Amino acid sequence: MALAAETPALIVCDAQNDFIEDDGRFMKSRAQAYRPEEKARFYQACRTLIDAYRAGGSPVIYACTELRADGLDAALSAKALGHRASGPFPVAGTWGARIVEPLAPRVE
Repeated sequence: MALAAETPALIVCDAQNDFIEDDGRFMKSRAQAYRPEEKARFYQACRTLIDAYRAGGSPVIYACTELRADGLDAALSAKALGHRASGPFPVAGTWGARIVEPLAPRVE
């Protein structure tokens, strides 16, 4: 399917377990998790937007952060700085790097 240059698209950025879910690496580093009602409102608003774009024929693009387990592909690699990598970033191939289930792309 060819799209015109002016076709709107939605980009869903970093909707990953490590950033949103209570057991995620980033969430564990926060002082507190999101309240369940906050998370439910966030998921509903995002899903409504995703579904509206798809219904209108516009593409939905998922952009995710994934780093190597050794941290060498991070902008400020902990290993290059002389200590062990331990940042709250999603590691490629792990549960934390996956898109949260409520916002995951739907196969049509």
